[in-house]
Amino acid sequence: MKFDKYYSKKARNMESSKIREISKIISERTDIISLAGGMPSPNSFPIEVVSELSDDLLEENGAEALQYGTTTGVKKLRNKIAERLNRNFDTSVSGGNVLVTSGAQQALYLIGKVFIQRDDQILVEAPTYASMLQILKEIDADVRDINLKEDGYSVEELQSYLESGGNPGLAYFVPTFQNPSGITTSREKREKLIEFATEHDFLIVEDDPYHQLRYSENSVPPIFSLDDQSRTIYVGTISKLLAPGLRVGWIVAREEFIDKLQLAKQPVDLCTNVFSQHLTYRYLEKGIVDRQIGKIIDLYRAKRDQMLESLEEFLPNSVEWTTPEGGMFIWLTLPDIIDTDEMFQGALDKGVAYVPGSIFYGTKPRKNTLRLNFTFVEKEQIEEGVKKLGELIRENLP
Repeated sequence: MKFDKYYSKKARNMESSKIREISKIISERTDIISLAGGMPSPNSFPIEVVSELSDDLLEENGAEALQYGTTTGVKKLRNKIAERLNRNFDTSVSGGNVLVTSGAQQALYLIGKVFIQRDDQILVEAPTYASMLQILKEIDADVRDINLKEDGYSVEELQSYLESGGNPGLAYFVPTFQNPSGITTSREKREKLIEFATEHDFLIVEDDPYHQLRYSENSVPPIFSLDDQSRTIYVGTISKLLAPGLRVGWIVAREEFIDKLQLAKQPVDLCTNVFSQHLTYRYLEKGIVDRQIGKIIDLYRAKRDQMLESLEEFLPNSVEWTTPEGGMFIWLTLPDIIDTDEMFQGALDKGVAYVPGSIFYGTKPRKNTLRLNFTFVEKEQIEEGVKKLGELIRENLP
């Protein structure tokens, strides 16, 4: 019996995320050092704190925490998110500017549903977050890559595109410790992006999951905080600061946008996990998050440094890589002769995994690139994994 006829046209064209496919392969093998996934370290999870907060929550407010909630989110959590943004980034938002979502991924999906139509020109960094490309593909958007430099997107390339008749409806950027490159866009380029958006009348979506995972002192404010035109839509999450399994993220934007986004959210899930929202509120309200951030930074800085040292020791001189000031990823550029998609099976055979760089491009993928994650595995595994990767690269060089 054939079942294809029952699927919608859109469903027939759906494809699995390449990263999910890689994760599935890795999960079935215990002999692989995974430098592929974008997962936080389990050692960063404050399990005892979550247990205590959960017990207190159930005892003091259990009935409300286990009931349905509003689509926009628990009011006191929305207010707390706004309060932290105002304190950390000198913004002036209120709870009315916040929509709580089921993780940042749902936030991006809702933004796509509300603001993007088929064939709309959408600007993205090249490379960019692969799961956003998956959303844009589902919508049939016209994705336009803007190449990244060491300090962010190419201003010259974006300017040329706009001056030659480009008509974007929206620009999606991950400007701080970008996934997958680890690159941080300079303040000057953030301000220039706002100028472009104002002059050419398009929106900016700022995906900012890693902002507080900074391992140096040179902080750069979010685009959202620099934009006095309120044309930036800001996406955040608690996943990297508490636990991804709780699935709590948020959108911060002008209230007219929030009103429309919550209408799009209603038929999707009715409301974000209410228990997780109450738990997250207590985590933020009691200031536990700020103590936890310091612990996470110490843990991840050491792992980043270990990976950078290992890359320097074990990789050929012909390989280049980024040096992120925070976040979770390092981006490698190999000699043009190497195709990291073709090399992937060889990596598995050696017992190490990475993510091929081609999946992070909307158009014209660079097949000689790859992404490494340094947060999930232990320092000893980082050294051994990079050593295996170095051996593999040398075997693929002429």
